[in-house]
Amino acid sequence: MINGCELKFKIDTGADVNVLPCKFLEYIKLDRKDLLACNLKLRGYSGGDIKVIGKCNLKLFHKGQPYVTEFIIADVPSPPIIGKDSCEHGI
Repeated sequence: MINGCELKFKIDTGADVNVLPCKFLEYIKLDRKDLLACNLKLRGYSGGDIKVIGKCNLKLFHKGQPYVTEFIIADVPSPPIIGKDSCEHGI
């Protein structure tokens, strides 16, 4: 749950960051103006560049426990992704 909205995430232990596709911003009640600048360069597993829109810290709930974690907002046609670091911390 993020901002009272249920999301299903893909667990990707090969991903270095958490990624939220920009198409989900409106669903979780955020706007692009709520994002922080981000100069991070991302590449997909096939080596293609991923367009980064910004980043933000989001409070999410998993099994009733709250977590604040950073998400990179990207223009990608994928589901939201939880990366390896968040997986290692029990999210």
